[in-house]
Amino acid sequence: MTAATVHRVARRYEPVIVALAVSLAVMHFVDPIPFQIPGALGIAPFRATPSGVTDPGTGTSPAAEETAAPSDAPAPLPPGAVVVERAPAPAATDQPVSVAAPPPEPAPAAPGPSAANPVTTLFARHPAPGGAGGVAVVGDRVIATLADGGAGLAVLSTSGELQRTITVSAKGLAGATARGTGEVLVAASNPASLLAVDVASGRARRLASIPDVAQCIPVIRDRDCDAAPLDAAPRPWAVAEGPGGAIFVVDAGQGAIWRVPAGGGKAQQWLVDPTFATPGDAAGPVGVAFDSPRRELVVALPRRLTADRGEVLAIKVGRDGAAGAQRTIATLADGEHAGGLTIDPRGTILLTLPSSRQLLALDRQGKELRRTSIDAGLGAGEPTGMSLIGQSDVLVALRRTGDAATTSIVRIAGVRRSS
Repeated sequence: MTAATVHRVARRYEPVIVALAVSLAVMHFVDPIPFQIPGALGIAPFRATPSGVTDPGTGTSPAAEETAAPSDAPAPLPPGAVVVERAPAPAATDQPVSVAAPPPEPAPAAPGPSAANPVTTLFARHPAPGGAGGVAVVGDRVIATLADGGAGLAVLSTSGELQRTITVSAKGLAGATARGTGEVLVAASNPASLLAVDVASGRARRLASIPDVAQCIPVIRDRDCDAAPLDAAPRPWAVAEGPGGAIFVVDAGQGAIWRVPAGGGKAQQWLVDPTFATPGDAAGPVGVAFDSPRRELVVALPRRLTADRGEVLAIKVGRDGAAGAQRTIATLADGEHAGGLTIDPRGTILLTLPSSRQLLALDRQGKELRRTSIDAGLGAGEPTGMSLIGQSDVLVALRRTGDAATTSIVRIAGVRRSS
C-alpha cells in the first residue's frame, strides 16, 4: 500500500478515530454514572451535582444530604453518581397567594316583572259603580274610598272581606289616610272638601272646604290663586298629616297644596306653583306624605309645565308651619308620570306609576331600589292611592278608568322587606 493511499484512508476515518480516542479517554478517567429515580412518578425538573462538590444553594454536598436522609430513604449512591430529584414542594407561607380569577360568568338576565321578589295578589274587588280611589288601614280595618259613585267608603277586614259601607254626602272621593284618633281623612272633589270619618261609628264630618280661587297672574297675584293655565276647579286628591296634627291636602286641579288645622277650619293655601300645571288641563300634585325625621312634606307630581315627566319633591316645613326650601328627590323618565305616594318607617318612598301599572321604591336620596309590576289579571284601572299594612306589605288601590267593569285593591307582599 502506497503512502498516498494510507494518507487518504487516514483522512477519511480521522473523525471516527478521534471520537474513539476521546471515548476511551473518558472511560478511563471517569467512573460509571448510574441513574436512580426515586419512586415511580416519572422524571421532574432536576439538579445534578457531581460527587464531592459543594452545592452553592444549600452549602452541603450530596453525600452529606444522603447521610442525613431518613431510614426509609433510597440506598446511598456510589461516588460520582448523579441524583435526579423531584422538584421540592413550595414552602408554607402566611403571605396571600395571587390566583388568577376565572373568566367572569355572563350576568344573568334581569328578571321580568313576574320574577320580582315581591308577590302581588288580589286583596279585594269592587263592582261598578265605584272603584277604589284611595285606601287606608285603621287598626284592624281597611278603608277604601269609592271614587265613582257608590256608597262612599267600604270597610274591609285585613283579609279583604267586605264588612260594611259608610255613606257620605260628598262624591268623587280620592286619597285617604289613617289618623291616630281612629278616623280616616278623605279628600273629596264634589264638593271640594276634606272629610274626617270615624270608622267605628261611621260618622263623617267636614273639616274644611277647598276654595276655588282666581288664576295666578305673575307679579300681580302669586298667592291664594289657581296655577292652572286655564281656570280649573279645585280637585283635592291626597292627604297627609303633618307636625302638630296639621293636615296637608294636595290639589290636583289648581296646582296647589292646602293646609288645614288639626281640628278643622279654614283651609289656607300653603304652596302654589305655576309649573305644577300642564298645557290644556289642570295637573297639580297627586301624592303626599310627611317625612317626620326630616320635617319635609314629600310630594308626587305627575308632570310639570315644562316637562312631560313626573317628579318627587321634598318641601321643608318650617317651625311656624310655613313652606320652606324645596329639593327634587327624583325625576322620572320622559312620559312616566307619578301617582300616589307614601313613606315607610325606614324612609323608603313608595310611588305608584299609573301608566305602567308599577310600584316604584326609592330611598330618601332618590335612588331606585326596585319596581314591582301589577298584573292586569288582578284588576283593571290605574294604581293610585296606597297604604302600608303589616311589616312589609303594601295595599294599592286601582282606580277605574274607561269602561272597566270592576276595579280592585291589590296586596304587594314583601315590597318593604329589604328597603
